[in-house]
Amino acid sequence: MKALLIAGIGSPFGADQLGWQVVDDLQKSAAATLQHCTFLKLDRPGAGLIERLQGYARVILIDALQAGRPRGTLVRLDAEQISEQAAGLSSHNFGVAEAVALGRVMGQLPQELVLYGLDAGEKPDMAFETGETEQLVARVVHELSERERDQIISSPER
Repeated sequence: MKALLIAGIGSPFGADQLGWQVVDDLQKSAAATLQHCTFLKLDRPGAGLIERLQGYARVILIDALQAGRPRGTLVRLDAEQISEQAAGLSSHNFGVAEAVALGRVMGQLPQELVLYGLDAGEKPDMAFETGETEQLVARVVHELSERERDQIISSPER
């Protein structure tokens, strides 16, 4: 089983570019520290997302959200929280939340699944500013470094 997948969910349009932009930025800025990581950019995968998550112990999804928060609000959700909000996170008919909810029912989710996103607010057709995406990249990199340190400290092999 592979250690970590970071998948940017999106499209080439408006705020939906966020997932791809963050994956590109992470590959440039954190590639040396994330050598055990696979990066993917997925174009509105729908139910196909479940298959793309197979074989990974940990998955981080990056996506623009429409969750009723002010534009640019940083959001972190685990698999359970994503499933609970299946109807309201995406502008797509069958988005990430619906795929995660289906994957839970099928028992097809990785051991750990986290979604990071920025709320697109009232302007989903407008791309995020560079500063907004940089904030999300910094948060994901920080989370990864904290988790890696915690796993090393708590590992019974060390």
